Amino acid sequence: MPPPQVTANVKRGSEVSSGQSPVSGYCANPDNPDIWFVPLRATVICGLYCLIGGLVYGFEQDLSAVDAIYFCIVTMSTVGYGDISPDTDGLRAFTVIWILIGIVAVFSQVSQAVTMYTNVLSEWCRDRIEKMYPPVLVDIDGNGSCDFAMPESPLLYYSKKLGPIGLTDVSNAIPICSHFRGSTV
Repeated sequence: MPPPQVTANVKRGSEVSSGQSPVSGYCANPDNPDIWFVPLRATVICGLYCLIGGLVYGFEQDLSAVDAIYFCIVTMSTVGYGDISPDTDGLRAFTVIWILIGIVAVFSQVSQAVTMYTNVLSEWCRDRIEKMYPPVLVDIDGNGSCDFAMPESPLLYYSKKLGPIGLTDVSNAIPICSHFRGSTV
């Protein structure tokens, strides 16, 4: 039985040109309504949350505007330093409800806006890694077509799954992984 043919000239990924920017895809299109709507919606919801909470805490507990907004943000983020706390049972009940609203409504919107931009960078990094280290394709039956793609090294696999990383980090670790790739373990 002849040994399998190994080729490495077929690449996976979106074939991004080397001069392309990480934000040249989804987020760079000004005609895309999400690029403006999602961050604007997150900003408005966060602003309304701080405004309403600031007014309630400012008037009911006699806090300054800065302290009231600070208290809203600290409680919404569930940090709760304890330097400011509600004085009355009514404010405590409002705070419990306000924390839940902050977690559900505000964090979900802010998270969606941040994810929209970080996904673009993650995809660009994944494409760069795939372009720098294409898979090794194997023709098992000798008919000239790829039957199997050799598994990637764990470092490359998890680097692409974890998101934005420095390509120099991967480049520095590849010689170590290449040593293990040729082993029979």
